[in-house]
Amino acid sequence: MYRLFRKHRFLLVFILFLGVVLLWKTDALVGSPGLRVHFFDVGQGDAEFFETPGGKQVLIDGGPRQDVIRRLAQTMPFWDHSIDLVILTHPQLDHLSGLVPVLERYHVGSIMLNAASYKLDAYAALLNVVGQKNIPVVLARAGEKITFDSGITAKILSPKEIVAEELFKEINESSIIVRLDYGKTSFLFTGDAGFPTEEDLVSRDAFLDVDVLKVGHHGSKYASGETFLRAVSPRVAVIEVGAKNTYGHPTPETLSRLAAIGATIFRTDKDATVTLETDGKTVSRLFAKDYGIFRSVKSQTLFEE
Repeated sequence: MYRLFRKHRFLLVFILFLGVVLLWKTDALVGSPGLRVHFFDVGQGDAEFFETPGGKQVLIDGGPRQDVIRRLAQTMPFWDHSIDLVILTHPQLDHLSGLVPVLERYHVGSIMLNAASYKLDAYAALLNVVGQKNIPVVLARAGEKITFDSGITAKILSPKEIVAEELFKEINESSIIVRLDYGKTSFLFTGDAGFPTEEDLVSRDAFLDVDVLKVGHHGSKYASGETFLRAVSPRVAVIEVGAKNTYGHPTPETLSRLAAIGATIFRTDKDATVTLETDGKTVSRLFAKDYGIFRSVKSQTLFEE
């Protein structure tokens, strides 16, 4: 054994060094005692990922391309190839396309769908992978609640009923809307829901008052209405949007409405991936910066409850 070590000691030392580097690089954004929520920069689309203190991992949407694969690799440990839950808010390309390779490459515990009928090749491909890999399907309905470790809960606020086989005139309004709570802090993920869904949520008094809002429909002027924003009253608003996109998102109207309620605004086209961390009382933004083979992470407190 000693002779074997002497013969290959340089190789063994190099492998050990490489392992330490990989752990160092990875540990910058995982293994936190708090809840971490990542709003991935995936261009003109949505992809959010959160990990609980106990290691439960949830991906909401996957963006328009395979960028989400790279973002997950930057966020998760290199040895981790499983995700507990994937949520597709609604079947449009800028939310579902990136999920197909995710389902192919990762072991996914279950997938939540709104099950609205929608003719789209990419959606058919996604459902095909779900069937081939026997991934359990959960149909979303308002009132459903998922409890994770440390008292973290995700509650479905919309759609009101299971919409299997129902053809929506406007597929955006079928978006699964999720409220995430940890201690005194809370997040709201709204997919592409617009004014009709927002008005319905307000009329139902659907527990909208949260700290962090994932702004609906990439900052479209047809979402984030005044009444809805007053009900949500977010301290922080995150807009997932592509740089120089052809839709003009986020629109001046939406930015003005967000500014009027005093929300701190982050945009993935300007701020890249936005990572927030909370211990249930304080919400901070994390900044990761690479220095060659090493990575440094800084924290900025945004607010405390």
